[in-house]
Amino acid sequence: MAYLKKHKFIILILVTAFIIRLGAVDYGLPHLLAFGDEIVHIAAGFNLLAQKTLRANFNFYYVPPLFSYLLAPIFSLIGLFGILLGKFQGIADYQNFVLLKKEYFLAVSRIISAILGTGAVYLIYLLAKKIFSSQKISLIAALFLTFDFFSVHESQLGRFWMPLTFFFLAAAYFIYRLYKEGDLKWYLLAGLMIGFGFGAGYAAIMMSLWFLISHLSRKKEGFWSKKLFAGAGLILGLTFLFSYLNPTAFIRQFGHMIFTIGSFFGQNISFTEIDAPSQVQSAAYYFKLMIGFLWHNSPLFFIFGLLGFLIIGFSKKERLLKFLLIGVPVVYLFIITFLFSGIEGRYVLPAVPFFILAVSYFIVEVSGRFKTSKLQKGLLAILVLTIG
Repeated sequence: MAYLKKHKFIILILVTAFIIRLGAVDYGLPHLLAFGDEIVHIAAGFNLLAQKTLRANFNFYYVPPLFSYLLAPIFSLIGLFGILLGKFQGIADYQNFVLLKKEYFLAVSRIISAILGTGAVYLIYLLAKKIFSSQKISLIAALFLTFDFFSVHESQLGRFWMPLTFFFLAAAYFIYRLYKEGDLKWYLLAGLMIGFGFGAGYAAIMMSLWFLISHLSRKKEGFWSKKLFAGAGLILGLTFLFSYLNPTAFIRQFGHMIFTIGSFFGQNISFTEIDAPSQVQSAAYYFKLMIGFLWHNSPLFFIFGLLGFLIIGFSKKERLLKFLLIGVPVVYLFIITFLFSGIEGRYVLPAVPFFILAVSYFIVEVSGRFKTSKLQKGLLAILVLTIG
């Protein structure tokens, strides 16, 4: 009871976040063709079971494979309990149900997204509390992410963007713990989150740079540290594993990137028929598109986020902290803007929590410099949340 009383605000925020993210669990069912990437994960999960394979190398599976590995055992358990409870006469009956009604299994992937979306809210709370040592900032950040448009939208769908964002935040949190404390467990956890993030959405591999820099920033640690090699070994091992498990997606995604870069220089470099986009626009076009997506997600989050980054950049905070909070979204947005074509709104989601961290810091920092009541500060936060 004492624990619940002490943490009542974050618990309330997390419950609210989960309820909101479950709001569209049955949206659109059973109209199968309406879900795009969602149904691909479902099909891959069932194909793993039907073919009795651990390798998700299916010609239709063009996205990173981690989601299918989360779904396959759950689908297996649903079939098992269905048979035990008499809902299905046997495996063949369950397979027939899947063939006819597979779109209903979208609810499973959406629940997973809702759980990871809620987990991201908790992670931003932990990260803000650790780096700013402020309960106010951490609660505001968690509250803002709870109601953020892209976060809610992707948490309600069974696509890989919410899992990717979850692993970005988890990696950032454990990397910062690694930097501050240096224990082996933080190296291992950071390595696991980066590796699983690669399996969820390849862009998470960029967090390896911060993993290395956080280690080098620890003056007590030598470069040839066993802890470094343990964490890096997990990153490399999981990277090779997920690349091997679904080379179709790996070749497509990285082939797409190479094709786009080549196109900027007038070169046509293509590995497969599916990696090449039909048309590549100018870099300026994609930059404008990316800014527009951030703006439409929340104008105030975008403006106050930039101001927050500015204050953090000129503050006396640790250099590693600045590089983490500002560098991660900048590098990520550079990657999706200039190395991939066909950018869509949801692509900016992994950068959004870092903007929200900057927004939360900005609000508390600025309001703390003026003599304002708690009511006025609360109204300011509500205003940003509502208009944003």
